[in-house]
Amino acid sequence: MTALIFGVDGLIVALLILLPLAFVIYGAVDAALLPTQAWRTSGESKVMWIALPFVGLVLCVVAGPILTAIYLAVVRPRVRAAVRRPLSATSLDCRAAQDRPQFSRVSLML
Repeated sequence: MTALIFGVDGLIVALLILLPLAFVIYGAVDAALLPTQAWRTSGESKVMWIALPFVGLVLCVVAGPILTAIYLAVVRPRVRAAVRRPLSATSLDCRAAQDRPQFSRVSLML
């Protein structure tokens, strides 16, 4: 239907705009669905890797998909590895210390 309205040239232009947009949206949704704790553990910024491809898409249609490809090839495996990584003993010790009730000393004056 679009080819009938805009012709073949219009269809090609529409695909050149929609395909990069769809790819960037896929990368942003994938990044948003990974747990925040995994992002912290991996040392990567969740907000940056969600927003950066969109900024690249607005500035230059080619930059958004390139940044999304970098995210999918380099950053995503690091974050996914952090999801599978077991908690370290130090994080368990800190969590256990936070769960214990804190008692304050009461000095009695006689």
